[in-house]
Amino acid sequence: MRYWLIPLLLCSLPCLGQLSSGIISAPRATNWSNAGATISLTRTQCVTSSCNTVSGGTVTATSVNAALASAPANTYVLIPAGSFTM
Repeated sequence: MRYWLIPLLLCSLPCLGQLSSGIISAPRATNWSNAGATISLTRTQCVTSSCNTVSGGTVTATSVNAALASAPANTYVLIPAGSFTM
């Protein structure tokens, strides 16, 4: 009973990766093979004094804003777990 599935899968494999499948004309087709964002997996924690104040547990609206303002590019501000009112 499951033998019909194999020919179906084999027939659908050549359809993968085509720029234009004939549904629309080739000049109107869009190449989506390079779509998306490049996300760097290397992250560094901010170590400025304002960031250290927040990651040490002093979490207020003022301290978070100061930490975000002092954080260099491509770094993150570590805010410890908890409930905070801003």
